[in-house]
Amino acid sequence: DTIIKFCLEALEFFEQFQIDMLIIACNTASAYALDALRAKAHFPVYGVIDAGVEATIKALHDKNKEILVIATKATIKSEEYQKRLLSQGYTNINALATGLFVPMVEEGIFEG
Repeated sequence: DTIIKFCLEALEFFEQFQIDMLIIACNTASAYALDALRAKAHFPVYGVIDAGVEATIKALHDKNKEILVIATKATIKSEEYQKRLLSQGYTNINALATGLFVPMVEEGIFEG
């Protein structure tokens, strides 16, 4: 609920800039708030989970190959990647919550 509320407040703020499209470049926001944002917005709203699944479909034709999804705890808990990939016929999907992933990226730690 907090994620959805925050995203809807952000949408309300950005609508004053008369944008024509919104890309949610955050897995967690895409997992939890995309439907709510699409319902409220007066323009197309896209999330990164859709793009990740579409890229998998294009790149991995053998649906029995192993797929590993790494993301925040919240994204993994949502099971959005797993559900969408399963619905496309992929059978070996593993998901790993990486608790330190976001803080490391936000702090600019890319090596070491």
